[in-house]
Amino acid sequence: MALQARMRRWMSDGLTSEINLEPHERPVEVWLQDEVTFYANDRRHSGWYHLNAGSDPRPKGEGISIMISNFISADRGWCRSRDGKESARVVFRAGKSLDGWYTSEDMLKQVTKVMDILENNYPESDHVLVFDNASTHLKRADDALSAWKTPKGIREWGVETTLLGEDGKPVHGRDGKVLKTKVPMQDGRFADGRPQPLYFPPGHEHVGKFQRHGGDSVGERVQCFEAEGPVHQVQVPRGGHSMLLSKNPLQ
Repeated sequence: MALQARMRRWMSDGLTSEINLEPHERPVEVWLQDEVTFYANDRRHSGWYHLNAGSDPRPKGEGISIMISNFISADRGWCRSRDGKESARVVFRAGKSLDGWYTSEDMLKQVTKVMDILENNYPESDHVLVFDNASTHLKRADDALSAWKTPKGIREWGVETTLLGEDGKPVHGRDGKVLKTKVPMQDGRFADGRPQPLYFPPGHEHVGKFQRHGGDSVGERVQCFEAEGPVHQVQVPRGGHSMLLSKNPLQ
């Protein structure tokens, strides 16, 4: 509601409602993002023809595609600079032998460009970028913390991610499939902000190996040795990523 009160409301006749802002407030502009893909063979297959007209052969399949991604606002239209020389529009030709496949990295590049355009050309407003629930928009960092598929015990382990070339695009093998590589998972943090390394440090006998924290099986008991005062052991579920430790008896 705080943001909505600072947005212009467009009526059916094209007029906008007045915005009553406090001296320290700025108007809010909403930018909607979406992609659309056009196919070479995507066309209407019905129409009016002469009775004696013959039929033309039609190409099979959808044909070559082209994807357009852009941001639009009810206040300013397409996202571009004031002089029109910069635009947030992305033209992407999907395909293994063309631009590859549109990934979250491509989306981040476009969003960075959008923010640069908005900050340099429309600094008088606060801007909100709205995305749909596409899988490309939901991706986390490659090395983000996750309990998914973490191994038990101590071993060589990393998070699988796409192998990128010097141009920043995915690398394909001879079979055409995207090559993968593994990177270490980033460190966690304790409640007080101290880092919690997930890999053994240099000088340790298991240097560079992943060390799993928490219980490895249902019903295993754990105890926090850093807390002051008595700590009551509690049950943790399989995986060790959800546990409850308390200084006081559980009620």
